[in-house]
Amino acid sequence: MAFVGQDGLNNCGGFAMAYWVWMALNGRHPNDGPQYNDAAMANNIYQQIIFRENDMGMPEEFSDPRKMIEMLRRDFGMSGTVLHTANRALYNLFIGHFNPADVIADFPERNTLPDLAPGQYAILIVGPDENSPTHYVLVQGTCDGVNVIDPANGVLVYYHGINIGDLYVGNPGLVNTQTAIYINP
Repeated sequence: MAFVGQDGLNNCGGFAMAYWVWMALNGRHPNDGPQYNDAAMANNIYQQIIFRENDMGMPEEFSDPRKMIEMLRRDFGMSGTVLHTANRALYNLFIGHFNPADVIADFPERNTLPDLAPGQYAILIVGPDENSPTHYVLVQGTCDGVNVIDPANGVLVYYHGINIGDLYVGNPGLVNTQTAIYINP
């Protein structure tokens, strides 16, 4: 079983956020399978976080990480939610368009994101190369690895012994941009 997968080309951000709602707030698991109105809920979230016209040069139909952070704070009380990046190119793209308090930039020697605690969630931004943020996946920390749900298919995949910064997404052709929205209360 799996959660419902995205039903549009660019609505992965809405589906990644819906997966977080279902798991973190509603106690659901992908093995529970889809429910009647899941796609409608995910698409409703997507309509609220879409870029539309923007000053970042991103396609209008992509999900806007600024709006994702705003929605997580406003609608779900996740006031500590931030965009965390270990990617200098994406930092340079994002920083002029974000409130500086909403971005944590950390460029360690290994150029990787900090670990997720068990039960902590992040929405990882992936793309065809490390500097092209084009797809979102939900990542959940476990005691010895991470669970990843890719909206392309809604399936949870467990990765033992690695954490978010070491994650290579199973979706062919996509790589970790070392940028994620850490969802924190």
